[in-house]
Amino acid sequence: MKSLSAVDLASPKLPPQNVEAEQSVLGAILLDNTAMAKAMEILTDEEFYRTAHRKIYQAMLELSDRGEVIDQITLTECLKGRSELESVGGGGLSGRAGASCSNRSKRSLPQQNRPR
Repeated sequence: MKSLSAVDLASPKLPPQNVEAEQSVLGAILLDNTAMAKAMEILTDEEFYRTAHRKIYQAMLELSDRGEVIDQITLTECLKGRSELESVGGGGLSGRAGASCSNRSKRSLPQQNRPR
């Protein structure tokens, strides 16, 4: 049986992560609030690798719990109220969170609208 060397112990491994997937989840919620219900069924805030994404998701959960629409304006205001807006990258981050998802949607539109 192999023993762990000092090198093995000194170089910790990163946990599994997919930052683009995190952005896509957040973007999907911004584009369609009904995605929040599905996200809540399968994700907890601890599952987000990036702290900023975790905080954004927590703010989205708070807005959802209050029955409010989740959009860039309400999300920005919620993050301001939690004194977390700057720690997640400022007001533009919520827009960047949706960019990954919305760019994919735009790319797929021509295929969806093609005459049959």
